[in-house]
Amino acid sequence: MRTPNHIAGGLVFTGICSSLSGVNVFASPLCMGLAVGAALLPDIDHPKSLIGSLLRPISVAINRRYGHRTVTHSGVTLAALTLAIAIAEKLASGANSLALVFFFAYFSHLMLDMMTLQGVPLLYPITKNPFVIPGNPGYRIRTGDLRAEAVMFCLFLSLGLFLLPLFEHGFWTS
Repeated sequence: MRTPNHIAGGLVFTGICSSLSGVNVFASPLCMGLAVGAALLPDIDHPKSLIGSLLRPISVAINRRYGHRTVTHSGVTLAALTLAIAIAEKLASGANSLALVFFFAYFSHLMLDMMTLQGVPLLYPITKNPFVIPGNPGYRIRTGDLRAEAVMFCLFLSLGLFLLPLFEHGFWTS
């Protein structure tokens, strides 16, 4: 998937999942920024990605050592980063809403990349086998297929607008 889909899909996925816990991602610029940043973070291992070009020295180092869609696209990395944010947030404010937003946004990136032909090695470094959704390659998206990516982007925008009351009032009251 490309950057626009990771941003739009990440915001929608994070908005839905966070609303189940009573957190409105769109109520705070900090939460929205964190959601966008976390949704793009796994691609730091690709120097030509948006976040990779912004943090080029880190991106080049990760790409040389591990390659694309390895360590940063792993559930192990997701768990470690979420735990670090949760501990820091708990010590600073006693809450965990930012860690929750980070988790769902980062996970959205992994989920969207699982829908591509390549999939993601979710259990890296334990195994390098890719996880994919759905199992039939004919139903998955080819990264860079502008038509398929445009359809997905429109779907995410439509969902975002349709689910706005859910995001604003929370899942249990909508």
